[in-house]
Amino acid sequence: AVSDYNFSTGGDTLFFVRRPHSTDSLLEAGLFMYTAKDRQLTNIYTLDLKQKVKLPVVSEDNRHIVFYASLDTTEQGKDNVSILYYNQYLDKAKVLIDNTLKGLAKDWKISENRALIFSNSGHRLFFGIAPVL
Repeated sequence: AVSDYNFSTGGDTLFFVRRPHSTDSLLEAGLFMYTAKDRQLTNIYTLDLKQKVKLPVVSEDNRHIVFYASLDTTEQGKDNVSILYYNQYLDKAKVLIDNTLKGLAKDWKISENRALIFSNSGHRLFFGIAPVL
């Protein structure tokens, strides 16, 4: 089942999160990108059923895709959030930033409560951090 979806700014690409029922072994859980122009479906990231992802943000030049993901399925790590990155040269999205980021103050963490924003040039990414409570 599709749990969330959105179109790119230009409307030419559909992003959706698929979370099949636990009894469905044929559908793969993950974040997908469908490009209507060439009718191509790309699996950006394959999910464990306990992991969570937010819909991606695409740079203005459509070359960079980033999204928040909760990858740690343990009880103590359930609030840890990572930022994953994807482009056309990668097979799957890779972790770009997580709570081990150099320069991130102790007792602070990546927060998904702030929208991911690319700079106009697409060379910088702005994201949220918050104190660990």
